[in-house]
Amino acid sequence: MKKHIILAVVAALATLTACSNEDEEEPQVPGAEVNFTINNTVTRAVTDANGLTTFKDNDLVYIYSKGLYAQEMNGVDFKVSGTNLTPTSSDVTYRYNGTKGATFTAYHYNNGVITNPITVGNDQSTTGSYQNYDLMTAQVQVNNPSSDAIQFNFKHKFSLVVVDISGIDKLGGSTSIASITINNVKLDATWKSDDNSVTVSGTPTSVKLGKFNDSSNQFWAIVPAQNITSNELIEVVTNTNKVFTYSGTATLSEGKMTKFALTIAGFDEVSATISESAQWGEGSTINQNIEERVLELISTEDGTFTQES
Repeated sequence: MKKHIILAVVAALATLTACSNEDEEEPQVPGAEVNFTINNTVTRAVTDANGLTTFKDNDLVYIYSKGLYAQEMNGVDFKVSGTNLTPTSSDVTYRYNGTKGATFTAYHYNNGVITNPITVGNDQSTTGSYQNYDLMTAQVQVNNPSSDAIQFNFKHKFSLVVVDISGIDKLGGSTSIASITINNVKLDATWKSDDNSVTVSGTPTSVKLGKFNDSSNQFWAIVPAQNITSNELIEVVTNTNKVFTYSGTATLSEGKMTKFALTIAGFDEVSATISESAQWGEGSTINQNIEERVLELISTEDGTFTQES
């Protein structure tokens, strides 16, 4: 009887040992070297009225990986060189783990290295300064590793706000726009490399828009994507201290441009058109409105878009 018990215990131990060995991770085997390229037809930052600009040589891209052999990428910096991405340090060669796949996530941020939370500036009134807050990301899942270069297709993660003013001459020949502000906007954003997501937080505040260029009547800003509502959503101030305020709501979508086309028809009248464009910077789609809401011509008494003395 005792022999049978001993044999049973030995068999059980052997089974546990076999299961334990199966649960252990398979040993890593160095696979093909990892290389990257970049789709240079995608815009890095908006520098013309159509949002068309490519990455420039020496722009920095930071890459994260999951599933590589021996060492993962944890925000490793690469330089743009034409359509290629070259590591700034040649000390480490990154390889796949045998024939196993891997995930790669990358970002480019005009203001430099990301530190969460990312805080977008509330004063973008200097011409072109909105470009500092253009966060672009890309994520690629590789299932069949090879030595072929991985191509990143970057997309904008924040939202572009454009206020286009016309009819200023109706206010008098010497009248010009002194400032444009969008209100009740949250400016803190946390980006996660594992799922390429952005979470918006912070206390709502005001953002000063800046001219697209010195001769333009378009004012631009980049902010995290969010829904906003305010009794004074947009405030327009002239050099003669006339103040126009627009009350309403706006959906600022990730990677899209929300354009407020404001036409001043006279001292007490302003008309407004709000439109949303597809992913900005993708060629002709920049001017294709996928949603449009037209507000009727209104006066100061209507209380939706008002002028304050």
